[in-house]
Amino acid sequence: SHRYCSPPISRISASISTSLRDGLRSTRPPPTTVTPYDVSFAISSSVAGGMGCVVHTPSPSTLVDRTAKLLQDFGDLEAAEPLCREAMSGSHEVLGEGHPDTLKSVGMLAALLTEQAHYLNREDPRAQRKLKEAEPLYARAARGFKAAFGAQHPTALSYVHEHARLLLDMRKPAEAARLQLDALAGCRAALGDSHPETLITITHMAGVYR
Repeated sequence: SHRYCSPPISRISASISTSLRDGLRSTRPPPTTVTPYDVSFAISSSVAGGMGCVVHTPSPSTLVDRTAKLLQDFGDLEAAEPLCREAMSGSHEVLGEGHPDTLKSVGMLAALLTEQAHYLNREDPRAQRKLKEAEPLYARAARGFKAAFGAQHPTALSYVHEHARLLLDMRKPAEAARLQLDALAGCRAALGDSHPETLITITHMAGVYR
């Protein structure tokens, strides 16, 4: 019997070369232009088939998002950026602003822009532009996950922490401290002082004052 599952990214990444060579050729005639949809579907199909999984064809926006993540994992940040933007736009249009997949796409673009900025000189205007664009995206992702799952949900808190870290990169320590203090107060009130999420938030709070 088949198992229904989603192929993990690690297995997909490990099989990318074989999938590109064999997956596309075996599933359809080689297209004139290989699109991100073709690449990601071939990778997913090849890996999932080897794991005994039945593959359900994901939406194009999901495949674009997955391909962007693969490119980011392999360090091709410039190639990943337009795909991240496409995935975010497509998810927003199809699923809506508050859908978790849309919010993850927003956070993914924010993380990519931040990573690109870190490869540049801190004083480089390009780095500052990327950080400035990423800042409202982190705020948007955190706000969306709070609305969907609550302010103390681990994913919501993780975006708060990343937002605060970005504000430190932008030399805005007072704003970063305010975010972390609000998160810590909420965790203590809702979860208690010894809850793991409270302790994680305390650790991030200490990083602001380091």
